[in-house]
Amino acid sequence: RSVKERGCVNVSLNKGRNVIKVRCKQTKGEWGFGLRIERNDPAYRIRLLEKLLETFPESAGSWRALQAYHEIARCYENMHNYRAAVTAYEKAMACYAGDEERRHTAFENVLRVLDFLRDDEALIQASDKYIAAYPGTPGANYAVLVALRAEARSGKADAAKARLTRAAASADAGRLEDLYRNLAGAFK
Repeated sequence: RSVKERGCVNVSLNKGRNVIKVRCKQTKGEWGFGLRIERNDPAYRIRLLEKLLETFPESAGSWRALQAYHEIARCYENMHNYRAAVTAYEKAMACYAGDEERRHTAFENVLRVLDFLRDDEALIQASDKYIAAYPGTPGANYAVLVALRAEARSGKADAAKARLTRAAASADAGRLEDLYRNLAGAFK
């Protein structure tokens, strides 16, 4: 019986026709052989993963779907198509609306890419959207910090002050300290 990934050999194929010869030294019992052909370019990988997600919608809420969405986003990042990467991470967030941990992981990746792009307006919008959709969650607390930093960095000190005042109204002492430290760090 063939076992996936056992005895793997990576080979490069030539353009056009290739001949693959297999020698099985199985004298009794079942025998098997597996062959997997993959292309290594990100665009092909994105199309393949999107097609798998479309073909198997019943697994849309599984951990495999999350892995697929994240791999799609990473491929877009490798291709320097950051807006498409953000869209893929947002799809992962929508897919895991009921799972705080997975949704938060996807949200952190959205913010990471937008921060890399230094798109403060998009950071503020993404944070506000998350806060409105999932109030009172750890992700919403993180979104407030990110929005504060983006508003301060983009010169919107009044908006940052107003956000800080709203957040401080319901914050305990430790959270309040985090808010002020975050805002002070943004002005450095």
